[in-house]
Amino acid sequence: MVLAMMAAVPLACGAGLGFDAARGYIVEARLSRALDAAALAGGRVHVDEQRDGHVRKFFDAAFPAGYLGSSPAPLTIFEDRATGVLVVRTSTRVNALFRRMLGLGDLTVEARSVIRRTRGSDPVLTSQSS
Repeated sequence: MVLAMMAAVPLACGAGLGFDAARGYIVEARLSRALDAAALAGGRVHVDEQRDGHVRKFFDAAFPAGYLGSSPAPLTIFEDRATGVLVVRTSTRVNALFRRMLGLGDLTVEARSVIRRTRGSDPVLTSQSS
């Protein structure tokens, strides 16, 4: 009986860490999709003065505030007009209950989307998340 109880603690910790990791991966996938949609929207209107507002609007619609206990940082939008590159990046903190109980802290998920546009072509998306 004592051995079973001693084995239950590491099993519960492992299951909790797995739960936190799964939430982190789900948030990462949603964050990446939302950022891709926002960057593509910005790439389509790259000469519009309100482009950054369009990018933020698309992102906010695709990644709701508080999604699975996450809190996204403001978007960073960078454009290089000479090369036709638009970079949109953000990160979010995912509340990780079991990681915090073990003293490991919350998860941070980052995503970046790069739009390359050449004259007379549609935007091309390059996405990266971590």
